[in-house]
Amino acid sequence: PFCSCSAIPLFIGFVKAGIPLGVTFSFLVSAPMVNEVAVVLLWGLLGWQVAAHPFEAMGGTYRNVIASLLPTHRTQGQGNGTAAPPLVIGAHYDTVPGSPGADDNASGVAALLELARQFRGTTPGRTVRFVAFVNEEPPFFLTPLMGSRVHAAAARKRGDRIVAMLSLETIGYYDD
Repeated sequence: PFCSCSAIPLFIGFVKAGIPLGVTFSFLVSAPMVNEVAVVLLWGLLGWQVAAHPFEAMGGTYRNVIASLLPTHRTQGQGNGTAAPPLVIGAHYDTVPGSPGADDNASGVAALLELARQFRGTTPGRTVRFVAFVNEEPPFFLTPLMGSRVHAAAARKRGDRIVAMLSLETIGYYDD
């Protein structure tokens, strides 16, 4: 019901009115303008440094969006004072064609954004990566072109030893 030109001002108005941030994120990510630009803007508003990792798939350029929270120190006992393996928290920002994606997966992106907000200002003992993945739905689903698989392949190539990946998917869905 809203175009991108009205979604951002409404979001800002919701925040100024004191509406809980999780609710306002849910509104914004379920608006039709959901894409990597919206995620970058929101993480930027929260003060995060954001990286877009582009890759080519089926004739187009797609982007995973990553905000990383780095530890302030190296953890001892991880092999000569090296960093503890990173934790990845992710959700996908694409949806199936013809769907606004409010449940699958705007709910996961809203939770991802809210978790990033809650983590802001903390000093974890390991890197925490917040990743908004693209291409998790058909025609990319179960192919090497899924954003999560592209991210995992790049992490493996860098030699990352990811300790865990928490996937935020279709949160709050219930069907009798």
